[in-house]
Amino acid sequence: MVTASGSAPAGSTVAVSVDGAVVCAAAAVVDGSYSCDLGTLSVGAHEVAAVATLTSVDSDAATTTVTVGQGTVAAPSDLVVSPSAPSTDDAVTVSGTAESGASVTVPGPGGAECTVTADAAGAFSCALGVLPVGEHTLSAVATLNGVDSQPTTTTVTVGQG
Repeated sequence: MVTASGSAPAGSTVAVSVDGAVVCAAAAVVDGSYSCDLGTLSVGAHEVAAVATLTSVDSDAATTTVTVGQGTVAAPSDLVVSPSAPSTDDAVTVSGTAESGASVTVPGPGGAECTVTADAAGAFSCALGVLPVGEHTLSAVATLNGVDSQPTTTTVTVGQG
């Protein structure tokens, strides 16, 4: 949540816009202070402008640029390997939950790798394919707006088919 605050002539109404669209208005109180909630802004740069109106006269716009960065990306969770006890005859799929819209990458042994996008609910399912015999530690990393999560790991043992 982003809040705009400042000072304007007492009793004026301050309209605050983000990228050209008015998103909130607030009354300047006796000491001239005002504050209004801009809501949640997307990652990137936004022009924020405030215009005070008192007795039908608008002030010049006070503008600034606000840049919203990507915060920490949660690591994928609830990893499930399917089938749970695969053989070399089975294609292995790793599924779980990540942040909605995140790209999830699961590298496997021998250069196998899959990358998928988590859906609106955060669910993902990544098909790694057939893995070689043995115990393998698989990790999943979520990437959102260029920021990687910490990896989450699970182990799978592949038997001879």
